[in-house]
Amino acid sequence: MNRRARRFERGFNSEPLAVLPAPPRRQSLRQRGRGNTGGILFRNRQRTGQGAVYQERNQEIFTRKRQLSNLIVTSLQPLSILKDTGFKAFLDNIKPNILPKETYFIRKELLRMYTVTVQKVKKVLALADDIVLTSELWDSRPEESYMTVTSHFIDQQWNLNSYVLETTKVLGGPEQKADMVKQLVRIANTWEIKRKIHTVVTNMDGVRMEISKIGWTHIPCLAHTLDVVFKDVLKNDSMLNEVLRKCQKIVRFFHIDTEAQKELKLAQNEQSLPHLSMIQSVGDGWLSCFEMLKILGEQYKAINKVLSDRQDFALCLSPSDILKINNAVAALLLFKELTRKMSDIPNGQRYSLISTVIPLVTELRDKIETAQITNEVTKQLGKQIQQHFRYLKQRRHLILPTALDPRFKNIIMSDVEIARHFLTKLNEDLQVVGTPLKTSDLGQILQRYTKVGQIPERENPLEWWSRDGSVDFVDLTRIARRNLGVVSTAIPPKRAFQEAENMIHNRRICLEPENINMILFLNSNSPNI
Repeated sequence: MNRRARRFERGFNSEPLAVLPAPPRRQSLRQRGRGNTGGILFRNRQRTGQGAVYQERNQEIFTRKRQLSNLIVTSLQPLSILKDTGFKAFLDNIKPNILPKETYFIRKELLRMYTVTVQKVKKVLALADDIVLTSELWDSRPEESYMTVTSHFIDQQWNLNSYVLETTKVLGGPEQKADMVKQLVRIANTWEIKRKIHTVVTNMDGVRMEISKIGWTHIPCLAHTLDVVFKDVLKNDSMLNEVLRKCQKIVRFFHIDTEAQKELKLAQNEQSLPHLSMIQSVGDGWLSCFEMLKILGEQYKAINKVLSDRQDFALCLSPSDILKINNAVAALLLFKELTRKMSDIPNGQRYSLISTVIPLVTELRDKIETAQITNEVTKQLGKQIQQHFRYLKQRRHLILPTALDPRFKNIIMSDVEIARHFLTKLNEDLQVVGTPLKTSDLGQILQRYTKVGQIPERENPLEWWSRDGSVDFVDLTRIARRNLGVVSTAIPPKRAFQEAENMIHNRRICLEPENINMILFLNSNSPNI
């Protein structure tokens, strides 16, 4: 029944059904704004204020996250430090709820930094003509070895650039050498620089043939060679070897026994000796052995008193032990002086040029000949130096850089035979780079070059080539840039010959395997790119 029928049934006098009003039509934004502009403006202002606060907070989080990432990179900290309760509390005290404490967020930021830096390094390497690689082999844990590869080249402004390319794990045992070379080739291809590489400096023995098959020149790291020289001295001097092992036991004893350490300090006070902490040598490296023996030689009276009071006479140093220690310290002090000069490099450079090897080793030989009259350790050291640095002035990879270094060029040019050898090698190098010269023209250029006076040893040879050499000897600039870009060590001298190396080694072995390459890459390259 419809509504009309129901009304008829109730009668015409009944009240009509109530009719609901039609719903208001929805107004447009423009219509609504005309009558309520104040409310909308207030809400917009409120929303804008909240957005600004939110944006400011996001920016602060981003900045803090980057700062925390930089802290991890520069101090070589593992990402697991973010899970440490004490470190979390430290972050909360600085800025509660702002610094991200989850490894995921920091690793994401590190990956972003790594990707950006890789692209920057690739652009720089694309501009280089000739590149040198250094390969540092180091152990993280027992039976776990890594190799850090660094590129070096001199740019058009005559600056020596050094960039770490990759840190990768290498096989151990008899397969290590082959795997190391294989990884070098892979890294060179990855960075698209294989054709630009002409020399590889390594701290690993027995890879010269494998590297030469690729078409690269292999040069042993000078720091590593000095370690090999000292190890060969230990093999031929059984008494020195025994004294060294005894000293290592003494240091280990005092490091373990805290009561003995207290007694040693009392003995040092009684004998007016400085409170020096004993250093344990790392393997048979000459530098750590030198530092250990030097302290024991100075502190032996206090050490012997503590050991005698404890009736541990087997560890007491005898007069013959002390004489051997003093002889070893005096002999290794010659190495220390050499490495100090190698570490004295121009500002902006981290590596020493290979042009310094001939003058430094020649000076070392002369000092050894003078000092070995009464020192048996120095005599053994001199024999091994002669063995490992034979035909020093006949090696092509040493002659060319030395002759092209305005500090040392007279060492080569003043010897007729060696100068003739240099001319032959120079011609070969000119043909390799595609800029051959006639023998007569090259002879005239070298005559003019010989007449130019040497610069002082403390001056930067690259600045001389940038200022004078590139103007007066244009035909030699490519060869000079190519050969002076070769470095003498696989790692920076200030790391190789200073105790800071132990700290760096101890920190990087704590890095997670999946993060080692990324963090070491950023640690080395971020300040230079």
